[in-house]
Amino acid sequence: MSSRLEHYALVVIRVFVYARRIRRAIKSRRKQKAKEAEFKRKVVEWGTNKQVSIKLHSGEKVEGRIATINDEAFTVQGLNNSSIISKDIRFSAIKKLSAKGNAGKIAGYTALGVLAGVGAVVAVLFAVYASNE
Repeated sequence: MSSRLEHYALVVIRVFVYARRIRRAIKSRRKQKAKEAEFKRKVVEWGTNKQVSIKLHSGEKVEGRIATINDEAFTVQGLNNSSIISKDIRFSAIKKLSAKGNAGKIAGYTALGVLAGVGAVVAVLFAVYASNE
């Protein structure tokens, strides 16, 4: 009798363990679908000719411009030793997606503005000092 109860207890425990695994898998899949939808939204918003940097789940990094967009994937074109390469990227394969472009330009202009402001303050201080002597 006790071996039969032990058997049923083990069966119940296994059912709970499998149910928990299934719940985790469903939750993980929902998160992945939400990420895919966000990647699609970004790519469509940016449109073609936008420079992008992509990190795939496989660990591969792809950089280039968006050439074409469809429902399941988009094509990125880039240069490889002076030859143009095209790579189809499925939305489900993306781990991280970011736009490239104006970040360096903005940082450069910001630094230039800060330096110009510091230079103007130094020039005013020098003029005030020179007029007091």
